[in-house]
Amino acid sequence: MPGFLNIESLATTESLVYVALGMAIVWALVMETSKSMIYRMLSKMTWWKERADQPTRSMMKNFGYPSQPTSTFPDAITEEMSRDFYAGLLCICGQHMLSALPMLPVLINGWENSSEVHRCCFILGTMSDVAFNIYDSVNSFIRTFLHSKFGRAPLPVDFFVVLCVLHHTTALVLVIPLNLRYPHRWEYHQLAFSLLMAASVCYLAGCYKFTLDVKGSRVDFFKYKLIVLFQLGVILYTRVYLWFPRSLSLRAYIRDKN
Repeated sequence: MPGFLNIESLATTESLVYVALGMAIVWALVMETSKSMIYRMLSKMTWWKERADQPTRSMMKNFGYPSQPTSTFPDAITEEMSRDFYAGLLCICGQHMLSALPMLPVLINGWENSSEVHRCCFILGTMSDVAFNIYDSVNSFIRTFLHSKFGRAPLPVDFFVVLCVLHHTTALVLVIPLNLRYPHRWEYHQLAFSLLMAASVCYLAGCYKFTLDVKGSRVDFFKYKLIVLFQLGVILYTRVYLWFPRSLSLRAYIRDKN
């Protein structure tokens, strides 16, 4: 097969690192451009200031943003910061979904019954997530520790630790070795797709949830409750029912082979 869409060209550490770095540059351009567009659009939406702004600020506090003014955040959480956070969240949801969708053919048909193009799509889907994590780690580091030098909005240190140290490192450390040695394993297919898609769907539902008029509409209040139950169900299914049996099965297979 011509070009880079063949398994042999994606079967070395060097090639996967190049793919990750190249896609990281692409995602940096796409994410920053998309977030800026959504940020401007939100300022024109009536539901943003009336309903979504305050819940977004409350969510930001869970990620380490201060409720009171500090030296780094002299105005605590401003509307501009909240809008930037919400816009970024929407972009991340889109990125995760676009990374997960190319994995579907292999997830459905299995590695052996998938064409070479579909196998490559699975590998590239996983590397898309690695690439995003590279971009987001660099971006978050700058916003956390060098924001004044680059004129960027700051991030809390707690947020950086949770996002980049505890979360992003999983994909950064594991995906390339798994792609090199175990891309055929069904556990890997299910885990990679379900984790990305679950994050995308749950946070998209959460963003929509914040737009609902829960105080003025009983229908919207009922929708809000349904979305909460939906999010809980997705998290329990993917992070508990799927994650533990599949990860233990994959661990047992790797242990037996080594």
